[in-house]
Amino acid sequence: MHLNLGNLSITIKSGTLIPMLIMLPNAVWMMFPKTEARQQVSEPLLLTILENVGRFATLILPFFFALDLHKKLSLPVVIGMGPELAIAPLPALLAWEDPALHYFVRRDLLEEAVAPVETLWETKAAVRLTQAQQLDGSWRYPGKSYDAQTGTNYNLLETYRTLRILVEMFGFNRAHPTLQKAVEYVFSCQTDEGDIRGIIGNQYMPYYHGAILELFIKAGYDNDPRVEKGLAWLLAMRQDDGGWIVPAQLVPAKQKTAAFWLSAPLPPDRTKPHAHLATGMALRAFAAHPAYRQRQEVIAAANALKSRFFQSDKYNDRKTPAYWLKFQFPFWWTSLLTALDTLSRLGFDRQDADVARGLDWFIANQSPDGLWETGYGSGKNAQANRHWVGLAVCRVLK
Repeated sequence: MHLNLGNLSITIKSGTLIPMLIMLPNAVWMMFPKTEARQQVSEPLLLTILENVGRFATLILPFFFALDLHKKLSLPVVIGMGPELAIAPLPALLAWEDPALHYFVRRDLLEEAVAPVETLWETKAAVRLTQAQQLDGSWRYPGKSYDAQTGTNYNLLETYRTLRILVEMFGFNRAHPTLQKAVEYVFSCQTDEGDIRGIIGNQYMPYYHGAILELFIKAGYDNDPRVEKGLAWLLAMRQDDGGWIVPAQLVPAKQKTAAFWLSAPLPPDRTKPHAHLATGMALRAFAAHPAYRQRQEVIAAANALKSRFFQSDKYNDRKTPAYWLKFQFPFWWTSLLTALDTLSRLGFDRQDADVARGLDWFIANQSPDGLWETGYGSGKNAQANRHWVGLAVCRVLK
């Protein structure tokens, strides 16, 4: 049961604490009974009624807390996900009919004991995705799978899109055969240099590379030597200012011919400023890996990323400041939300001025239901995305 009192969202949690608190006054009363002299003094009728009601409640209420009524009458106090929020997001999140969303809300926000994550693998939506996997471990991109003129591997892109959902929304890990096959397929696209290649022809793609490795690390492949090789490649590809670019971004549009996409990859010009689009996506891999979070190069990249909050990117892709405020879940492109999620994993908190500015934006921009607008439409899928984005924001604020 959830109570929404302005900025206070209370959930009543089962356990022994509340029954003990209820029983304590009555236990004290029994230990120190009224003296004979006191019993001779007549009590007001109202006081007598209240005493009897209290004793009755003492006997009955503990049984309610031992039952599962609407999955628990519980009580850790969750103050909105941060005392600054004007409206508690939890009621809106729990009102949305999505068992996977409810699972992560209860596990990550309410900190309740939940069933093993494998139970999500059996949901209809997860099974439907696993059944669509091809024999080589990939998922087929609608309409076409490969463009021979540009070397674009559309199935690799579709596989990334699907892995985001399986890992982030259904908790898939390396124990699931579907994920195992998908990982092997993606690593078949890893070059001897260490980078995963194919979504933008034969050109380097550190942004997709980092985002893919993030999923693998979250799925339990953090110690896989191919992941280690991929992380080493990313570290070797940084700009002088600590971030990353997509080298193809430096090429004028007229020169991005089929021959260009098929040619040897263009190396980065390290003197150029980083692209926060690329930096935010690449950095997510390091934020997911406990062994890399405090590396000097990673912290330098994080500082470069947060210095760009609410600013235009240096290159044409998703350039305007408005893209900081377009939110997706599972994460894809860099946004204020993905950046704050990454920074929180790296140990940054509200004491950092840039992080505080980012958090303050979410505090100041709630919708009437306590969630946030995403900038991606208003249909059913957009509303589902909005609720998952709400979960992601609450994780960051928590």
